[in-house]
Formats: sequence, structure tokens, C-alpha cells
Amino acid sequence: MSTIKFIRSPMPIFAEYRPLYKLTQILLVLYINSRGGKSSLIRLQLFNWALKDEKRIQIMIESARERSLVVSVWGMDPSMNSAIQFGSAEGMIKKKNNGISITEYGNIYVGTLIKGDEFKEMYSLLIDIGKGITESMVAEASDLWG
Repeated sequence: MSTIKFIRSPMPIFAEYRPLYKLTQILLVLYINSRGGKSSLIRLQLFNWALKDEKRIQIMIESARERSLVVSVWGMDPSMNSAIQFGSAEGMIKKKNNGISITEYGNIYVGTLIKGDEFKEMYSLLIDIGKGITESMVAEASDLWG
């Protein structure tokens, strides 16, 4: 009779689910796409959802250009919560009752990112969107949920 033996081996985690990657994404959105370096969590979730697919990015660029959010529903990613906690613990972002804001340390971190090549593609996509996706556009879309 043969036996089956299970051996637990390490499992790699996709980069986009790692807290540091998500934190970097949040910091870039706060730095590039947010007025005053502040954003609501639901708006950050919208950007996170959009950055997962090229078609979604194009929708965001079009929405920013038209000053009207063409997306009515987007996904919520629970890994954003751990990234926000990590960023808050590291002093890169501040959690406030009405959202998230970037700190001076977060600005310094983003400054070093911009000089490197690692997030150049994400940086250019976010530049294309600009500050055109406003809190009021996001609130208007999310109010339709119910």
C-alpha cells in the first residue's frame, strides 16, 4: 500500500497583493491625482481597480477628460486595508475621518520612486488621468449603489 505525503512549501504572492506595492500605488495616486494629497478610501479603491487593467485605465482617462465618471461600479480590494495600515505605521500616510493623506515622508518616498524605473509605467498612466477624477464624481457614482 502506498502513502501520500503532503509537504507545505512557500507560496509566492503576486506583487500587486503585497502591502508595499499597494502602498506605493496609494502614494502615487495621492501625489499625482489628488488635490492637496488627500483622497477618500472609495476613490483610492477606484484607482486601484482601474490600475489592474488597461481598458479600465482608458475609461478613467476618458472620465477625467469628460469630467464625468463613466464607471458606475468598481471592485473593492481588501489588501488595500493592510497597505493603509502599513503606510500609516511607517509614517507615509495619515488616516483621517474623511480619508487618507500623504505625509512629508510619503512625498520624499514618491520623489525617489519618480527618479527610478520601477513604477515608470504606472506613473505615466496616472499622469494621463491627472486630477480629473474628483471626490464629487466618485461620491455621485457611489451614491447610486444604494
